[in-house]
Amino acid sequence: MKKHLAILLIFLLLSVCTKPEKVVELGELYEVEGKLYEKNSENPYTGNVINRWPDGSPHTTGYVHLGYRAGEWITKRPDEVILSKTNYKNGKLETKGSYYENGETRRWSRYNNGKLESETSYHENGETHFSKDYWPNGKEKSMSRNNEKGENQILLSWDEDGKYDGLISFVHPVSKDTMIALFTHGEETVTGIQEYDFARGFPEYLEDNPLIEKENHNQSPKEKKGLSKGDKL
Repeated sequence: MKKHLAILLIFLLLSVCTKPEKVVELGELYEVEGKLYEKNSENPYTGNVINRWPDGSPHTTGYVHLGYRAGEWITKRPDEVILSKTNYKNGKLETKGSYYENGETRRWSRYNNGKLESETSYHENGETHFSKDYWPNGKEKSMSRNNEKGENQILLSWDEDGKYDGLISFVHPVSKDTMIALFTHGEETVTGIQEYDFARGFPEYLEDNPLIEKENHNQSPKEKKGLSKGDKL
């Protein structure tokens, strides 16, 4: 009798352990105050989720714990090429990456308590293209741009109020003329220009920068006191 009970207990344990994990279509969940719920349920959802392409292949897969997005969420093309990977903790973003078709990272973002802290984009050869850091209030802290050889072309920095602060440098991609300036909370302290009109060229060069909010840079450092073409450090 005891032998039969032991066998039955083992069978029940195996049945529980091998029970397939619950998977719900993402479109069947609804969100309230950051938590995901199944329709007609008052309890926050826990389990796997999936979103599909029109042909039925997986588009996005991830996990939800007590209503919050958790762990790694992956988005793929129908041919299984990974488009992005996003990591969550208690429903808040931690990291997010997008990728080229060859698997190299296209863009990588890091978050602190759900707020964007830094982001970097890469050339297809792996060299850093743009990188930006942010203050806790969400404003830009620094930005740099490199060419495909990894050579720096632009370096900018701001204080928490959005004023130029620290080192600013700019290298024109054709003429190679260089501008260097030092600022303290929006006030220019030291400037060096090598035969280049910074006020005219710098804003033009920002036009193809996908990470820059151009409206934040309407005023160039040349408009500041004492900055003129041909000045040397």
